[in-house]
Amino acid sequence: MDVVRYSLFYYHEKILLKLAKTELEDFKKLKAKNNMKNYLLLLLVLFIFSCNNTENNIHIVVTKDSIFRTVFSSNGQKKHEINSFKNSLNGEVIIYDSNERISSKERYLDGKLCGKSYWYHKNGKVRTEIEFVNDTATNFMYRYYETGELMEIVNFYNGRKYGEAEEYYENQNIKTYRFYNNKGYVVYEKSFDVNGTILYERGSGIVMQYYYPETIKVGDTLYLNFVFALPPNCERELLIGNVNNKNEIINTKQVLIEEDFFNTYKFVYQKAGTYCIAGYYRLIEKSSNEISQWKFIANPIIVSPK
Repeated sequence: MDVVRYSLFYYHEKILLKLAKTELEDFKKLKAKNNMKNYLLLLLVLFIFSCNNTENNIHIVVTKDSIFRTVFSSNGQKKHEINSFKNSLNGEVIIYDSNERISSKERYLDGKLCGKSYWYHKNGKVRTEIEFVNDTATNFMYRYYETGELMEIVNFYNGRKYGEAEEYYENQNIKTYRFYNNKGYVVYEKSFDVNGTILYERGSGIVMQYYYPETIKVGDTLYLNFVFALPPNCERELLIGNVNNKNEIINTKQVLIEEDFFNTYKFVYQKAGTYCIAGYYRLIEKSSNEISQWKFIANPIIVSPK
């Protein structure tokens, strides 16, 4: 495998990422022509153009398919490590602070964030950990204190905070519990002092999503999706019924809440008519048996004969 090693100076580190695409495109063209001499000439031009400013020293290794850069400041401190492969950023990008300690690690696939990325405290311990798929945050984000203790855990779905998030004191007692809807907004929050005493509770602990077909006939199945808040030290209940012509919730029955993120419930109507699904979601504090309750009412649906 042919390897070319060289160094060059460039005046602004942001140029490095902008330069990457151009370098790779030129590298691909020249490689196709088997003309490495011309590529080295391009590097020489870059070197001459930039040698008037020596803020950054970029050591680059060019192989048959990739370019690997290690960026140093003028005093020799390592600042970046960036790998490009087949026309885009691939692999790990490492950023260093002024004392040559790792500040962050990000993984790329075809130029987009993919896999777990990490940001670090000055003592070398992880400060933030989050996973990306196709440049989009997904699954759980973790934040840590400098001691390594967990500070916060947040769920991401399609790039947005969704569902449960918990923030902790350094002694690992719960500090704040938050619950996000599918648009990334906090709809429920419960806060505690360092000893676990409840400071406040506000918002709604249930998110309901329903997508009705244009026409529903007798025997068709209707699906409703729920996401439920469940703060620490609480139990929960879900009661589902109907609304009568006085707008009262009637005929409620307690239904099972699964441990899945989404809870889906099916409804099949055997008679034609107008129906309105409604009910209550309850949180029961284990220590005091205090109940927080929220009412939900879905839009009316018309079930027509077959």
